[in-house]
Amino acid sequence: MWKDKLHMRYLPLDDEESVIALSRIHARMEDEGTLAAALIGERDRSREGFLSIMLRNGTLPYIMYWEGKEAGLAWAKAFGEKSCLGNCCLYKEYWGSKSTAYSLPRGVFTKVLTYRDGDGYLFDLVVNLAAVSNPLSWCGAIRAGARKVGVIPNGLFCADKNESVDAVLTVVTREILGVGEE
Repeated sequence: MWKDKLHMRYLPLDDEESVIALSRIHARMEDEGTLAAALIGERDRSREGFLSIMLRNGTLPYIMYWEGKEAGLAWAKAFGEKSCLGNCCLYKEYWGSKSTAYSLPRGVFTKVLTYRDGDGYLFDLVVNLAAVSNPLSWCGAIRAGARKVGVIPNGLFCADKNESVDAVLTVVTREILGVGEE
């Protein structure tokens, strides 16, 4: 079960260890060729640009660990009172295994949707937009429990093409995942 295998470590915005960890993750994403897909709309994918994106107010970056081994990066950007735009980038070694390729993002969805503070759940909804041309992302989200809402024409800006591209909108709630209230 994913609960015994997944651990997520939050990276505080004003912490030098976060800068070091994110710099290492950036280098790995660059080496694995996943930066362009993960940061499709960003023109500046340099280390400094990546750090600026991940360490800005309203972004919650997490290192994902699977069975104690670093497995990738997840981040949520709050855009509403109880909603966030969720992103997840698995390292390539985790792509081929159905048990990790779907369990990891499902675990991330569940953790993000069940975080609480004194006022209750932090988020009621996780939204994701992925380019239609990136089925690894949006199909993976669906297999991990998200629901496809539809395709949004010109829903994402693609910096490499300097144009907007169609995007698949997926959503996840506690109700969709069947998690939440004890």
